[in-house]
Amino acid sequence: MLTKASQILKKYFGYSSFRSGQVKILNNILQGKDTLGIMLQAGENQFAIRYQH
Repeated sequence: MLTKASQILKKYFGYSSFRSGQVKILNNILQGKDTLGIMLQAGENQFAIRYQH
């Protein structure tokens, strides 16, 4: 499932891979866990996802 997310990331945002913190957030979501991800910006765009199953 993370492969599909990586394809979407590349297609719509132009990035070839997620950062390590983003991978942890996505893995939790894909496992059906309640997840809150907060990532600080350090000069580059990042995203945070809040997901409740």
